[in-house]
Amino acid sequence: MAVIELASPEHIEGAARAMRTFTCQPDLVALNLPSILVCGDRDRHVPLRNHLATQRAIPRCGLQVYFDIGHVPFAEAPDSCAADVERFLAMIG
Repeated sequence: MAVIELASPEHIEGAARAMRTFTCQPDLVALNLPSILVCGDRDRHVPLRNHLATQRAIPRCGLQVYFDIGHVPFAEAPDSCAADVERFLAMIG
C-alpha cells in the first residue's frame, strides 16, 4: 500500500493512459487454464465493463467483484482478496 500512496499524480495518470489503450483481449482466448479476475466496482481507471469483457475473453475465467472498492482490491480489501484467491486455488488445486 505504501507504494501506491507514494505514486505521483503523473505516474498514476500515465499508468491510467496506458491501461486505456492496452488491448490484449484477442490473445486471451489462448489461455487454457483456470483463471480468476479480481476487480472493484469503483475502479475509476478500468471500468467494470472492461473486466467483464476480459472475463468473457478467457475461456475458464471466474470473476470476483468487490463492491465499494476501487482499482487496487488487494490493498483495499486484503483479507477478502486473500481469502478469495485461496478459495480459488483450493478449488483448482
